[in-house]
Amino acid sequence: MTESPTQILDRAGVPYELFSHPGAVTFEEVLREMGFPPDQMIKTVAFRTGPDTLLLASLPSPRRLSYGALARAAGVSRGRMRPADGDDLRLLGMQVGGVSPLTRLAGVTTVFDAAMVDAPHAYLGSGRAGESLMVETKALVDVVRPATAAIT
Repeated sequence: MTESPTQILDRAGVPYELFSHPGAVTFEEVLREMGFPPDQMIKTVAFRTGPDTLLLASLPSPRRLSYGALARAAGVSRGRMRPADGDDLRLLGMQVGGVSPLTRLAGVTTVFDAAMVDAPHAYLGSGRAGESLMVETKALVDVVRPATAAIT
């Protein structure tokens, strides 16, 4: 069984807050319902890059991902990046609308957008739709140990 994002944070001794917002999944819905600071709301997009490899890209929710920049940062061909499907998310132990960069699954590369790492806090997916985590960004970076690049 894959460790959940909250289990990973608990094991690392990182404090966090868990927020429930059932029915609010999109950036706009969560922003309207919860009022989180938009520039600190993080979306994580998952890709399949090979038979045994996944790529997670985390960036501020209001921004658009540059697929070419992400491919370069991750060292993969843009042509090998395919959106993760339901089986991939189940492998990660996550749901659509709740994808998180917090995973210990082997074969996963994680890239954070450089624009997010200086924010004091990150509001991000908990692995489940309708739930968000708030964690200090520095602690998140320390736990995930992502590559960091301009991917927006």
